[in-house]
Amino acid sequence: MVSHATRPPQRNQSNAQEFFLMGTTHRCYVVSSSGEILKTFDIPKVTTCEHVAIGADPEHIIIAISGSAEHTSGIYASSISPIHLSPLVVGSGYYAHPVYDKKGKRILYAHAEGSGGPNRHMPGAYAQLYSIPDVIGGRVTPVRLTFSVGCHYRPVTDRKGVLIIHSNCNGTERIESLDTQHAIATDATDITEATRGPFVDSVVFVAHRITGAELDIRKKSDKHDRRIVRLLPTGRPVHLASDARGRVYFQYGREVRRYDGTTIKTIATLPTE
Repeated sequence: MVSHATRPPQRNQSNAQEFFLMGTTHRCYVVSSSGEILKTFDIPKVTTCEHVAIGADPEHIIIAISGSAEHTSGIYASSISPIHLSPLVVGSGYYAHPVYDKKGKRILYAHAEGSGGPNRHMPGAYAQLYSIPDVIGGRVTPVRLTFSVGCHYRPVTDRKGVLIIHSNCNGTERIESLDTQHAIATDATDITEATRGPFVDSVVFVAHRITGAELDIRKKSDKHDRRIVRLLPTGRPVHLASDARGRVYFQYGREVRRYDGTTIKTIATLPTE
């Protein structure tokens, strides 16, 4: 695979520019918090952009692959110029949703024995969260992070730690803090993505049976003051992420949008392929 090169991201300690991974099925885009498309690259067609992680060094990525005639299931490291897969963890079953922790020293991902992801697996074949050290190449030993019944997936790292989605695999999910295992948002149906919101104790999530995105705002108290705000009237956003200031980024069609707690602004438009 050949990278479609654009200007590489510039990062420094005093004013580091945050960047996020957006994209279509097999073509990924690195987009800065200011809306600049910094890099474009293609990934193997046995996976999709939702199963790719990018860390502080945008020249290297992590890819999760769930079985094919060409590649063994597992977690792979790769450069993007060009794509060259180096196995970190290989096995069988479902591998998905890799992400770096906030310090960039660990990679978190979901894994389930047997075929099928969350809510689509054989009885008892729950997806659990694992971590491995961030290495450029060579096999590593994964550490299991979750043990309860149900599927654990879609880890998201941010300024407060790690959020995950925990499903009971009958269509009801809750958003949890991985560190405390406490629910942040419950009583939702078919949550597909989640990230921290711009307000204290708030999350933004997308649910499969809901059109658009919702913001679940909760105050710090035993009796949560829950307020749902519909952000989008139609469609389903993807690639949710938040920056150090709590602003939320997502892809909506070919537009990359940013939500600051008050307004939603289109900051970039991905090229037509």
